[in-house]
Formats: sequence, structure tokens, C-alpha cells
Amino acid sequence: MNKNNITKEQMAMVQNAMKHAKDVLCECGNDIFTQGQKFKKVSKLLIGTNEDQIVPIPTAICSKCGLEVSFDEEVAPEENRIIK
Repeated sequence: MNKNNITKEQMAMVQNAMKHAKDVLCECGNDIFTQGQKFKKVSKLLIGTNEDQIVPIPTAICSKCGLEVSFDEEVAPEENRIIK
């Protein structure tokens, strides 16, 4: 058995799905992204702690044009969305 408890059938399904999956492209046409982080300062009054907290937020950055991208239409401003 696979150490991740994935059966051969499940692995075949994933491989088949990947063959049909579409690449996600930046507006500039690039398909390579790097990982980045933003940081949000959350008020101690909102979270009930003694001090404000700094929370890291993962983000993706186009490796060609440097645009910060988001797939979440509710979070990302219109100009930062790559899927419209």
C-alpha cells in the first residue's frame, strides 16, 4: 500500500484529471508563479488577546510581470484578479 494511503485507482484518476486540467495564466500570459506573503495586523480588540497580532497571508506573484494574483473574486481587487 502507498504510504499516503492512495490506491492505484485513485492515482490513475488524479493523473487522468491532470491531463485534462487547464493551466492558469496571468494576464500577461505567464504560467509560472512564486510564493509570497502579505502580513495583516489584527487588533487585539477583535481577537481578544493582550496584544495585536501579525498574521501571514499566502499569496502568488507572477514571475514574469510581478503582479500579485488572487483566485478569490471576493477578496482580490478587480485589477489583481487573473480569473475574471
